[in-house]
Amino acid sequence: SVPLSALAPHPHAFVMHPMQTIQPDRDDLQLTGCAAGITATDTSTAATASMLAELLGMNAVPVAEELRPLPHIASVFASNLLLPALVSAMQVLNAAGLDDQREEILGPLIRRSVDNALAAGITTAATGPIARGDLGTVQLHRRRLQLVGAQLDHTYALLSTALLPLVSNAAATVVAPGLGTDA
Repeated sequence: SVPLSALAPHPHAFVMHPMQTIQPDRDDLQLTGCAAGITATDTSTAATASMLAELLGMNAVPVAEELRPLPHIASVFASNLLLPALVSAMQVLNAAGLDDQREEILGPLIRRSVDNALAAGITTAATGPIARGDLGTVQLHRRRLQLVGAQLDHTYALLSTALLPLVSNAAATVVAPGLGTDA
């Protein structure tokens, strides 16, 4: 988030931002295969920064200074902001006595969802009860979640509301009342 100008007066400066979630207390090189946003004062410095990124196993991606916050924001959406949905899913499995099968149950579903979304891009299609306009199922989910925990119900409603723009207007209009929102 610091501008490249913060490195002044150095004439050849760059910023290299690994677009990866880094976990503490791990000894493996967590950067391998991730993108590295490169912003530099000049093309020669950009080439050097790109070479350094590649030596570290990252894929260099040039990013203009004025746009540099946007890939960082995208990275936050793609990593940290997925966690409320994933942790909620694991909490619900735990409530069902299936916590020890979370990888078996959620792994293929998560991977397919991510693969489908990356392949389709911003036109990706949602599936499930919200996309079908299935108010009855949404209401059943909310009643059951309220028994498990109010926070899970709240998370379900918030994430489902965030999903509404990705479904048809007809489906959104039908299920929005069950989420406590208007489509």
